Amino acid sequence: MLSTLFRHIKSQKNSLQDTCNIRTSSVQQDNTKKLPNATYKVNNFEKRLLVWMKKYKHVDDIPAYIAPETMEKVRSWTRVRIANYTIVLTLLACGIMIYTGKQARERGDTLHKRNLEWHKNFNEEK
Repeated sequence: MLSTLFRHIKSQKNSLQDTCNIRTSSVQQDNTKKLPNATYKVNNFEKRLLVWMKKYKHVDDIPAYIAPETMEKVRSWTRVRIANYTIVLTLLACGIMIYTGKQARERGDTLHKRNLEWHKNFNEEK
């Protein structure tokens, strides 16, 4: 009695597996590279970020799907890197402004003199 019950369960299990195999084979398989636990689809801009942050050597090496945690880390590091570049550029711009201001001081060029000259020209035109 038990042996027939087990045979019946085994045959149902096999038929269920066969139907599952048929269903999965009938669905078109995605031929893109995919890592385990990868659920986030990467676009072209994000691929370039991944290469810039040195997670991958080339854009072609990046799979279509990656782990969301990896992308979040890359975005965070990108924000930090862009902020650092912004700080450096701001300091350079300040240095340039200081240099040009000192040169203008040596020439005797001040905002007060410019303002007086502008008002003088404006009153002459009237």
